[in-house]
Amino acid sequence: MSKTINCAEAIDRMHKYIAWGMLICGITYFIVAAEQVFEQQPFNDYLDVARAIGVFLTVLVVFLGMWPVIRLKFAGKFMIKKEPESFMTEAMHASFKNSWLATMLFVVVLLSIQNKLDDLAFEISFYLIVLFGFMASSAALSFLYLTRNDGLDDLEEV
Repeated sequence: MSKTINCAEAIDRMHKYIAWGMLICGITYFIVAAEQVFEQQPFNDYLDVARAIGVFLTVLVVFLGMWPVIRLKFAGKFMIKKEPESFMTEAMHASFKNSWLATMLFVVVLLSIQNKLDDLAFEISFYLIVLFGFMASSAALSFLYLTRNDGLDDLEEV
């Protein structure tokens, strides 16, 4: 017997899986940046394997999160109603805002130390990769923090 979930549960689960996928994606981009740092080192071979695993896991996790929603849409059971958005959807939107703010602050910090960064002589693509990894990771961590289980649901009312 298959477990049936409703639309709201499917969307909430999709948000969680997408957040985990974004975290894996962000880490994978940090690995890509590390490959540029260790370009001529034997360590780079291990980073290539880690990057491939990161890409595979990102795609897998996001697909697993989206599959129930896709299945509901194909079965005609996914109804879009004009209802207020769920807590998870609001948390996802808030995490994107938080990520954008954190990334802008990160850019300001990088710009403040630009002269020291110029001495490192990395290509501009390195910094873009690091920024994208930071943005994806911070959005995911923000979402996971906002939706964490703080144990209050487990308390019984007296």
